[in-house]
Amino acid sequence: MNKNRTFEERWPYVVEKLKEGTFNPKAAETMREFIEKYPEYKEPEPIECLNLIMRREYAEEIVRGEKKIEFRNVSDFYCKRLIDPESHKFMAALPNEDRPKYWFGWSYLRPVQRIHFYNYNNTWSLDVVCDGVEVLNCNKSGLEWLHLFGCHEMDDFINEVMRNPNEVAPQFFALICGNIIERKNI
Repeated sequence: MNKNRTFEERWPYVVEKLKEGTFNPKAAETMREFIEKYPEYKEPEPIECLNLIMRREYAEEIVRGEKKIEFRNVSDFYCKRLIDPESHKFMAALPNEDRPKYWFGWSYLRPVQRIHFYNYNNTWSLDVVCDGVEVLNCNKSGLEWLHLFGCHEMDDFINEVMRNPNEVAPQFFALICGNIIERKNI
């Protein structure tokens, strides 16, 4: 049961990233405050291994250290895989004044431990540690967030979206690729 577990017990990966200086301290404080206010909250169920089909050229970019983030559309298919329904339901039931403050990816996105990339005929594969799952908004702050990772592959697309403010901006799941665990034929 999650009730009365401390921030450190609930999110040890956040504590580790805070020590490394790779996690926003303000976001961590918001998470800590949320747990104190809502101790009955249950964290999203983690995904041990997320299997994703990928073009070989992108996998090779990950191997060379050129690609740090993999993007997937926020579609029904990926929402069913990456959003924890119980956590999402809990967050949706929060009082209106608390929703904008606490409605972040950590509150309803399932943490992924490892990503297994492969092609359709499974002639190669690449497994990497997943250092996080975020929802990327196609706006200035989303672009700045990507640049923290040295990621510029979405620059043209996001800038085009920002030039059309009357259009509904798409969102993407951003899967942060960490160390290589295993690779086959790549």
